[in-house]
Amino acid sequence: MTDVVLMFGIAALIPVDGVPVEPAVLWIDLAVMLGAAIVCIPVFVTGTRISRLEGAALVAAYLAHFSALLLTRL
Repeated sequence: MTDVVLMFGIAALIPVDGVPVEPAVLWIDLAVMLGAAIVCIPVFVTGTRISRLEGAALVAAYLAHFSALLLTRL
């Protein structure tokens, strides 16, 4: 019950017009999210476990994206 109340409370704080996001940020992050979703397809198809190689590739991709965010937005 507390989770539902918290969710509705947070949703009520969001303005009617939405949250402003710069178009450049939207396109870059949208492309990264789409790429991550496409990369995850083979991981999910290969079975119920993620191999060390697949895990290492996902962690490397995350670190690369996070580093790029820090370098370009600071």
